[in-house]
Amino acid sequence: MNKYFSYSTLKGLLDIKENIPFVSNQGIDKLLQIKKDSGNWTYNIKGAFNFYQEYPDIFENFLSVCSADDLDMFLSMIVSSKPDWLTKVQFGRSAIKEVVLELEDSENLIQIFEELELFNSNDEVVSIWWAYLDFIARSQDSESFNKRKLGLLGESLSLQYEKNIIKDLGITNSIENIAIDFPNAGYDILSWRIKNKKEHEIYIESKYNSRNNKSFFLTRNEYNKAIEFKDNYFIYLWLSNDHTNPIILKYKDIVKNTPKDNGGSEWKEAFISLD
Repeated sequence: MNKYFSYSTLKGLLDIKENIPFVSNQGIDKLLQIKKDSGNWTYNIKGAFNFYQEYPDIFENFLSVCSADDLDMFLSMIVSSKPDWLTKVQFGRSAIKEVVLELEDSENLIQIFEELELFNSNDEVVSIWWAYLDFIARSQDSESFNKRKLGLLGESLSLQYEKNIIKDLGITNSIENIAIDFPNAGYDILSWRIKNKKEHEIYIESKYNSRNNKSFFLTRNEYNKAIEFKDNYFIYLWLSNDHTNPIILKYKDIVKNTPKDNGGSEWKEAFISLD
């Protein structure tokens, strides 16, 4: 299957997509001849057509998720072909990267990830791409994906907020978007503060409430991380009417507002209301 995955094939598929009516009526060979005659045969259109023949629903699966044609086409290629490594996406980007690097004949597949900066960029569009890939792998409904997009907005706001803070503090260490690589870490962002003239790590979990309610859901894993990191763990709650300053919950606030276990049972997810 890896033979179908190359950046040139991806670009060729985008070319075919723009010429589907022509290809359907005149055939791929006619399109290839026109490309040759015009000197505009840049990408692997023949290989792209082979992919199209193997997976004829490739263009039906094309959705404008990232508002970037090459990213969206790569998603469509994955949705259509359902490679074995897709099941690893629930464990985060780092798991996919590890698996892909170990595949035989994966150089062209790796090239796609690298060309699209999917292995190293933490910007919002890339985060949305990985979130949608996870959504596909889990066969979740659109409501679940919309909720995840709100979570991504919270993470994006927290990242920008922290970038401004460490810049003002003169901190040289870099912020890390942990959620994209390790979604089960129990926090989204690793950032920095200064104490006793030394830089130290802090751990931030982001929440976003689109209804401006001072409430959110807290998982047991997030709570356990708060217990583990104590005063170095924070929750940033963003409300839709204020994208400048989050409500910041410190360790003591988290413990104070979290329910206790009862009757020997342990809660898995808690609804936290600050109102």
